Amino acid sequence: MLGLHRLRWGFSHHGFRPFGSRGYTSTAYRRNVSVDPSSMYRKLSPVEHVLLRPEVYLGTVQPVTRMMWFPKKVGHNWRVLPSEVKLVPAFAKIFDEIIVNAADNYQRDPSTSRIDVNVDPELNLIKVSNDGRGPPVTVHRHEQVYIPEMIFGTLLTGSNFGDSLGERTTAGRHGYGAKLTNIMSTEFTVHTSDPTRRKTFSQSFYNNMRDRNSPVIEEGLALQNSTTIEFRPDLVRFGMQRLDNDAVEFMRKRTWDIAACLADEGVQVTFNGDRIPFTSFRDYAALHGREPVSDSSLIFGSGRRFQYGMRILSEDERSPLVGVQQVSFVNSVATYRGGSHVQLVLERVLKAAGATPEDRVSNAIVRSNVLLFAKATLDKPSFESQSKEMLTTKLDEARNNLKMAARFIPDVTKSSGLVELLARAVESNSWKNLQATARTNKKDRKHLLVPKLEDALKAGKNEGDQCTLIVTEGDSAKALAMAGLAVIGRDIYGVYPLRGKMLNVRDQATKTVAKNEELTNIVRVLGLRYGVDYSKPHERATLRYRKIMLMTDQDHDGHHIKALMMNFFHHFWPELLQSNSFFETFSTPIVKAIHPKLGVTPFYDLKAVEEYKQTLDPATLEGTTFKYYKGLGTSTREEGQEYFRDIDNHRSSFKWTEGASDLIDMVFRRDRTQERKDWFYRENPGTKLFNNRIVEYEDFLNNEVLEFSRANVIRSIPNIVDGMKPSQRKIMFACMKKNLYQKEMKVAQLSGYVSETTAYHHGESSIQNTITKMAQAFVGANNLPLLLPGGQFGTRLQGGDDHASARYLFTKLSPLVRKIFVPEDDLILRHKEDDGQSVEPETFYPIVPMILINGTQGIGSGFSTIVPGHDVVDIIDNILNILDGGRCQQLKPYGRGFTGTISQDGETGDWISEGIMEIPTGNRGKNHAKITELPLGMWTENYRSHLLDMEAKGDVVKRFREKFTDSTVMFDVYFTKTGAEMLAGKRRKGKDIMTALNLRKKVSSVYYLFDEHANIRRFNGAEHVLEEFVDVRMDKYAARKAAALAKLQEDLASLETKMRFSKLVNSGKLKLFNRPLEEIAAELNSLNFNAVGGNLLGYSYLLNTSFSQLTAEAIDVLSKKYNKVADDVKQLEEASPSDLYREDLKELLKAIREESRPGKSMAVVDRAHQSELRQDREEEYMGRIEQLIRRLNRTSTPGSKVDEGDSSGEQATKLAMGGSL
Repeated sequence: MLGLHRLRWGFSHHGFRPFGSRGYTSTAYRRNVSVDPSSMYRKLSPVEHVLLRPEVYLGTVQPVTRMMWFPKKVGHNWRVLPSEVKLVPAFAKIFDEIIVNAADNYQRDPSTSRIDVNVDPELNLIKVSNDGRGPPVTVHRHEQVYIPEMIFGTLLTGSNFGDSLGERTTAGRHGYGAKLTNIMSTEFTVHTSDPTRRKTFSQSFYNNMRDRNSPVIEEGLALQNSTTIEFRPDLVRFGMQRLDNDAVEFMRKRTWDIAACLADEGVQVTFNGDRIPFTSFRDYAALHGREPVSDSSLIFGSGRRFQYGMRILSEDERSPLVGVQQVSFVNSVATYRGGSHVQLVLERVLKAAGATPEDRVSNAIVRSNVLLFAKATLDKPSFESQSKEMLTTKLDEARNNLKMAARFIPDVTKSSGLVELLARAVESNSWKNLQATARTNKKDRKHLLVPKLEDALKAGKNEGDQCTLIVTEGDSAKALAMAGLAVIGRDIYGVYPLRGKMLNVRDQATKTVAKNEELTNIVRVLGLRYGVDYSKPHERATLRYRKIMLMTDQDHDGHHIKALMMNFFHHFWPELLQSNSFFETFSTPIVKAIHPKLGVTPFYDLKAVEEYKQTLDPATLEGTTFKYYKGLGTSTREEGQEYFRDIDNHRSSFKWTEGASDLIDMVFRRDRTQERKDWFYRENPGTKLFNNRIVEYEDFLNNEVLEFSRANVIRSIPNIVDGMKPSQRKIMFACMKKNLYQKEMKVAQLSGYVSETTAYHHGESSIQNTITKMAQAFVGANNLPLLLPGGQFGTRLQGGDDHASARYLFTKLSPLVRKIFVPEDDLILRHKEDDGQSVEPETFYPIVPMILINGTQGIGSGFSTIVPGHDVVDIIDNILNILDGGRCQQLKPYGRGFTGTISQDGETGDWISEGIMEIPTGNRGKNHAKITELPLGMWTENYRSHLLDMEAKGDVVKRFREKFTDSTVMFDVYFTKTGAEMLAGKRRKGKDIMTALNLRKKVSSVYYLFDEHANIRRFNGAEHVLEEFVDVRMDKYAARKAAALAKLQEDLASLETKMRFSKLVNSGKLKLFNRPLEEIAAELNSLNFNAVGGNLLGYSYLLNTSFSQLTAEAIDVLSKKYNKVADDVKQLEEASPSDLYREDLKELLKAIREESRPGKSMAVVDRAHQSELRQDREEEYMGRIEQLIRRLNRTSTPGSKVDEGDSSGEQATKLAMGGSL
C-alpha cells in the first residue's frame, strides 16, 4: 500500500479510477509495455517548441478558406474586390510579421519614405526592404552580440518591452515577431545600414534559425539608412509545395494594406516593382468594389489618430460576404475580425441610421449591408492573440483615444443612402413577418382556433365559397348576431367581434400591422395571404369565407369602423373590393317610432326621423314614442332574430366605381391633409344609404364617412365664442342646471347627470375625464378653471394623469362662473333639442374668450388646434383697448403660477418658454446648479426621466438630486467637466446649457377654431381671435339689450294693466260681485283690457287677483314697482352695449381679485410655500387688477355706482336691468 496516498483519482469512461490508469496515460503504458519515463517527458528549447507547436504562435498550419478583399486588375484599372482564397494562416502570419516591422519603422523614424516588397514564387524567395533608421549596428552591452543578430535571431528580444518609457504605437509587443518568420524559414537573411556608426550588418540564418553564420560587418562613408529582410519559407511545415497564386495574392493584398496605412504620411510602397496606385487611406477605401464609388456614397471622416468611413455594399458584394463587413487596421496590423475601433464606427453608423441597440433586426441589417473602414493608431494596443486579428483594447479606452468628427453622423444620414436602405430592408423583413402571421396549415383551415371566433360550420371546407363572416362592433353586437344565427343557422355564417376601432393601415409600418392581433386574426379567419392576387379564381377559392359583413352601430363611429375595414382590404387586396361580391354591411334601425295604432316604424338615420315628425299631427306625435338605438346592444334578442329573418332587407353590398380607389386613399393617407380639408368643406348630398341594397363605395365615403369626419372635428375643435367642445358645453349646462354653486357633487354621479340631462351618447368615462380636466388648476393646466377640485385632481408631477378615480372626486362650479357667463345672457341662448328635450345651448356667451385664457388642444379629421393659455388680465386690458377704439396689443402666452420666462424669438417669431436655473455663487457654482422651474407644459416626472438619461450618458450631467414636491420644482444638478464648461457659457454642438438641459421649449400654436356660425376657420393668432371675439360679444350685448328691453316693456305693460284694474275695482267703477263671468269679461273687453288666449275667459290673470292686492296700499306698491321698471327701461335705453360690457368686466375683475386672495379658489399655492419670486408675481398681478378696476371706474355708466377701488372689494351696484331681471 506504500505510496497509494499519492494517487490522484478521477472519472474516466471506464469508471472511477486513479489518474495514470487506463484512459489517462500513453498507449504503451496501457499495454503494460515497459517504457523509459525519461523518453516520455521532454524539455524543448523555445525554437523547438515553435516548430512543434506553431499554431500557438502563428495560427493553424492547416489551409483554411476565407473571404477577403483582394486587389485585382479589372481591365486596365485596379480594384479591391471580395474573393475567396485558400490560405495557411501560419504562413500568412510570418509574412505579416516582416511587412508590419517595415511599417513600424515609420513610427520609429518618420523619415522612412519607402517600402519595397518582392516575391519570387519560383525561387521561393520573399524580400522586404525599407529605408529609414534601422537597428543600430553595435554590440549589445549586456548580451555581447550585435543588436541586429539579437533582435532577429533570439526569441523574446526587441524594443517593445519598455512600457514605462513612453508611448508605443508599433505593432510588436511580445518579442516574437520576425523571429517566428526566421524559425519557420529554411533561410533568413538580414541586411541593415547604420550611417551614424558608418557600418553595415549582414547575417544569414539557416535550418529554421538553428544555424547561422557569423555577421558580416562592413564600414563605409556614404551609407544610407535601410533594412532588408530576405527569407525562404519552410513550405513543408505549412503543407505547401510552392508559393501558389493565393499566397502571392495575399502578400500583394497585405502590401496594399500597408500602403493604405502609410499613404497619408507620404510613404511609397511597391510590390514586385509596381508602385501601389493610391495616395491616401480614403483612396484605398474608394477602390473597394467593382465600380468606382462616388464621393457622396463613401462617407469618410478623420480624427485624432483615427480615419474611418463607410459605404453601402452592392448586391453582389453582399451575398458572399457573410460576417466580413469591415476593413480595419491598428498600427498597420490587419484586424480581420475587427474589434473596439470598428465598434466605434459601427456605433455611429447605427445611430445615423436610427437603429437602436435594442433593435436586433435593424442592427443585423446595417451590419450586413455596410462596409466599414477603420485605421487606428493606438498606444500599446491589446489583441486577442499573437495572430492579432481582433483589437481587444477596452471600448471606453478606445473612445477616449480615437476621436471622431461630429459631422460623420449627419453625413451618413444625409448622403450614404443607409437610412433608405435600412427602411427598405426593415420593410422587407417586416413583410416576411407579416406573411408569416397569415400562414395556416390544413388543420387550421378546417378547425381554426381564434379567441371569440364563432366559426361557420362549412368554413374552410369545400362549401367555403358560400360562407359569410359577420364582423361585429364589440361583444354585445356579437351576442345580437348569435341570436340571429339561431334563425338562419351557423352552416355558412361565422361571427367575429372587433375590439374598438381598427388600425388605419395606410401609413403604418408593416411591422406595426404584423403586431396587430385583431387584423392578424381577421386575416387568418378569412384565410387571406399577403401578396396574393385574389382576382384569380383559383386563389379566391382558397379563402375560408367568400364574404365579410360588417355589423356596427348606426352612428358616426360605426360608419368609421366600416371605412377602416374598407381601407384595410383596399390597401392589401384591392381586387376583393373591386369584385363587388366581397364586402357587405348589416344595417339596423337607429330609431323606432312606436304608436299604439300605427305600430312600429324603423328609421336608419336621424334626419328621416325629423322629417317623419313633421308629417304627424300634434295628437299623433304626442302619442308616438321614439326609441333611440344608440348601439347594437340596445336591441333585444327578439329584435335581433327579427332582423335576421328579414336579412336580405338589412344587408347592403358595395359596388366599385372608378374614383373609389383614390377617394379611399385620400381619406386615410396622412400626407393628403389639404385634400381632406377641401373634401370637408364640400357640400354633403345628405343622402342616407343604409336602407339601399347596393351602395357605391364613393357614395358611402362622401356621405356617411364625411359626416363622421365632420362630427369628429366638431367634438375635437372648440368654438371661438365660448372656447368649449360639445362635451365641455354639456358639462357646464348640467352643472348650472343642477345649481352646483355651493354644494359639491361626486364626479362619478355628475357624469351620469350630464348624460341624463344633455343626451350625451358616449361613455361616462369620457365625460368623467373631461370633468376632471376642467377642474385642474396646477401650473400648466387651466388658468381660470370653471370647476373647483375637491380631491386629488392631478398635479404637475404627471400633467394631471395622477388624478384619483372619479368615484373619489367631488366638484362644483367656480364662484367666477356667473361673472363670466352672466345670467343676463341666458335670455339670448339658443338651446338644442334632443328627442323633444331642451339640452345645452349651441354656445354660451362668456364675456371673455375662454379659448385664449385656458387654451386647448384637439385633433380631428384633417384639422388640429393648439391654443396656449393667456392671462385673463391681459385679455381684459386688450378688450378695453378695442372698446376704446384701439387695436389689440400682442398677447403673450401665460401660465398661472409659472415663475419662468416666456419671450419671443426675434428671428422666427415663436414664443419660447424657459425654466429657471440658479447658479450658486463661489466655487460651488462652477459645476453645480439648481433647477427651480420647468418650461410651461413640461411635467416634473418626465423631466426627471430626462435627467436620468443625461446622467446615464455622462457627457453633461454627472449626477443630480431631486427635491421637488407636487407643486414646486427643485433639482440639484452636478455637471461633468463638459457640463461645467457649458455652465460657464461654452456651447456644445451648437447648444447652450439651457437647451442641453431641455429647459427651453417652444410654445406651439395652431388656431383652427369654429366661428360663431359653426364654420371652421384658421385664425392668424391670439390677437385675431380676441378681435373676432369682441365683435361677436358686442353683437350679443346688443341682442341682450334688445331682449332685456322687450322683457322690461312686457313687465311694464303688465304692471300698468294690474294697477288700472285695481284702481277701477277699488273705486267701485268695476263691479265684480254677483255678476256672471261672461258679463265681467265683456266689460273688461270694453275697457280695453287684453284677454290672454283670445276668449272671454282670458282675464283670469286679473280676476284671480286676491282681495289683499286690491287695497290702496297694494296699489301704492304696484305704482312704485311700475316707476322702478320705468326707470330701468330708461337707464337701459341710455346704456350702450359697450357700457354693459364694461360693467360686466368690472364685476369679473373684482371677483378675480377676491378669489385670488390666500385661501380662495384662485390662490396659486398657500403663501407659506410660495417662493419669493412667486409672491412678487402675485403682488404684481393683484396690482394690475386694481389698475384695470380704476380704469373702468373712470368710464362707468351714469346709472351705476362707482367702486372707489378700496381694498374691501365691495361691488358696485349693477345696472338697473340686471337688478330687475
